[in-house]
Amino acid sequence: MNKQNNHSFDISTFNTITYRIHRGKVVILIEDQDNYLDISFPIKDGRLFVILGSIRAAVAEAMTDYLELEAYKDEPLLLIS
Repeated sequence: MNKQNNHSFDISTFNTITYRIHRGKVVILIEDQDNYLDISFPIKDGRLFVILGSIRAAVAEAMTDYLELEAYKDEPLLLIS
């Protein structure tokens, strides 16, 4: 019998992150109501932290770009020639 120790924590009222260590990998499940993302990463030489840092940076950049688009969507476009 393979016993898996799942660890979960809530990140808001509707969101949960569950993770476990399985065969040298960390398996992460992120749930948000009807959406979910299930990913696994090998745990070797600290590469997991590099990968997660890169994901964090990409998400932050995407959110910043989106917020800038939303902030200026009603502004007229100024063309200088």
